[in-house]
Amino acid sequence: MIVFTVMASCIPIQQPDAVPDHGLRAVAGVFVDLEDVDDSPGTVAGALARDGACTVIFRADVPTMEGMRPWVDAAKKAGLTVYAGLNYGNISPDDAPGQLRRWAEVDRITAGQLAALPFDGWYIARELYNFSDSPDAIRTHYIDEVMPALLDGRKVLISPYFNPANDRQLRGPRATAELFHALFVNSGITAVALQDRVAARVDPCSIGCSSWSEDEFIAQAAMYEREFVAAFLGSGIEPWINIESYEWSDDVATWSRVAKQLRIVPPQAAKVVTWHYSAFYEQLLHAAYLRDVRPQSCPKPRRRAVSHYHRHP
Repeated sequence: MIVFTVMASCIPIQQPDAVPDHGLRAVAGVFVDLEDVDDSPGTVAGALARDGACTVIFRADVPTMEGMRPWVDAAKKAGLTVYAGLNYGNISPDDAPGQLRRWAEVDRITAGQLAALPFDGWYIARELYNFSDSPDAIRTHYIDEVMPALLDGRKVLISPYFNPANDRQLRGPRATAELFHALFVNSGITAVALQDRVAARVDPCSIGCSSWSEDEFIAQAAMYEREFVAAFLGSGIEPWINIESYEWSDDVATWSRVAKQLRIVPPQAAKVVTWHYSAFYEQLLHAAYLRDVRPQSCPKPRRRAVSHYHRHP
């Protein structure tokens, strides 16, 4: 007789006794900075699965297979969708073509080293910051150079940012969204997570920056998010919103501020994610999030059936 045994595990979520605020989007994914996390891979993966953050994006300054493997294995065991980050750095149209091609080459090499791990998607960790010039150089000399190494059937994520306080480098919400669309459409990238820059609203910049209160900045961010999501609808690229759950001073954000960020997320956004785990899981902030949002736990991880053959007399 052949007996099939299916092994699976699930930890039930503990729901707070509170009425949820239906105006807030739940956080469906979390960036984990491997340079700044104290919890173990299993602890991180278990917390995300219990809280409904079913997508995890791992980032390291210089990722290696040895460093990434325990995190990927723990996240997959918990049933999470896993993105593995390439080398971290900033990138802009001002960078020379030769430099852009060198970064693409470095990232292709890293992709080759990580490819054997069982993750679901790549995270291009080169962050694009404010620009108003044509993105053609980045598309030609970086994205089109690095993407062939990533087109292995897995998803590809990138997370650019903007800062409307430094408005000399932006064309406004709609034009900025159109620039991002031109940069990423038909590239092979499957998701773009726009950083809302609320934490970096006080990022020091040169003379000419606008000075806004928290609420004024969030109102500006809302306009950029609406145009960004609208630009990518029907493009084959999922528009995500990446909310920042920290402060520029490296303090943890207050729940009142994070709630404002969640409230402005356009309903058409495919997913809400947050940077980053160590801030979002600070005790007071996360307890308030669970109280008011009450997310559902992730689906149970599906395990392959294991056949056991028993001989009977």
